[in-house]
Amino acid sequence: MTDRWDALFADVAGRLAAERRAELEDEVAERVRIERARISLMDRLDAHRGRTLALETVGGGVVQGEVREVGEDWLRLSTRGGDRLVGRWAVAGVAGLTARARPAGESVARRVTWVSVLRELSRDRSSVRVAGSQGGLVEGRVDRVLADHLDLAVGPTAREARSVRVIPFEAVAWVGGPGA
Repeated sequence: MTDRWDALFADVAGRLAAERRAELEDEVAERVRIERARISLMDRLDAHRGRTLALETVGGGVVQGEVREVGEDWLRLSTRGGDRLVGRWAVAGVAGLTARARPAGESVARRVTWVSVLRELSRDRSSVRVAGSQGGLVEGRVDRVLADHLDLAVGPTAREARSVRVIPFEAVAWVGGPGA
């Protein structure tokens, strides 16, 4: 009888251990799903600083370059033609991205927004090229930056500005230097 009882209790203990393992596996899987749900595209791009990626932009073609900085809603790529700023909304796809991600808020640049970068370009008064999300390229100087759009003084220099073009941020594929 003792062997039978031993077998019975061993069986019960085995089933309980298996149930606990299954519960633990389910809990771990759920936590992984929750963590993954918090990972943004910018978190993944931030983990690829120093690596070359190819970004397909909405209307602005493919921008290939080394990831230099990643802000809250933008990134800076160093390309053969110079640096380009790409807004998060303009990214239609990314080639070369791995599953790595950096937690949000880990770098100072992550707190810098698209608006603050454009305001710095406006203060600098240097010429830029803006690629539109519908195609097209316009050269000018960032004259003013407002809540959701910018005013671009069109022309190669401040003196040669012929007009002002109002461009909503969502209509920008990328911003680069005059040679970009």
